[in-house]
Amino acid sequence: MFRNQHNANCGVMIVFQQIYNFMLFIERPKDFAPIFEVVSCFCEHDEDVLFLHRQHHKFHGNLWGVPAGKVDPGEQPIEAIIRELFEETSFVVESKDLTFEQTVYVRFPEFDMVYHMYTTVFSHKPPVTLNPEEHKDYRWMPPHAALDIPLIPEEDQCILLTYPR
Repeated sequence: MFRNQHNANCGVMIVFQQIYNFMLFIERPKDFAPIFEVVSCFCEHDEDVLFLHRQHHKFHGNLWGVPAGKVDPGEQPIEAIIRELFEETSFVVESKDLTFEQTVYVRFPEFDMVYHMYTTVFSHKPPVTLNPEEHKDYRWMPPHAALDIPLIPEEDQCILLTYPR
């Protein structure tokens, strides 16, 4: 399903997923024109990570992913993930609770986007209060076990980048 290849035009490693027809770049391609930025957070407790099940009417509906959302105009990515975690789960975190992991560059057929990944570790499993407009369920599971559920397109590669085997 995935293959790595070297692209001579931009000199970066590309991860290409054929089912959804997108490319995930580790380095920003020269011709990359993002229309927005997204932040995400792998919320960890013990050996598990929190995954949210998106409502059917949302972009990438009925698929699973970690808490994530768009960066608002004038907002820094760290501010956006703090806001998104609260809006999607009711988790209250501070910037000191978050670890920046990596930024990747995602190309869909219709648009490009920047994707910032963070992690946070909870010593006790926090209660999850979902925003019912956005998500219909949640699961705590080991990150590699999540590779067996229907994930938003870039999520499987982001799991593997954040949690190498």
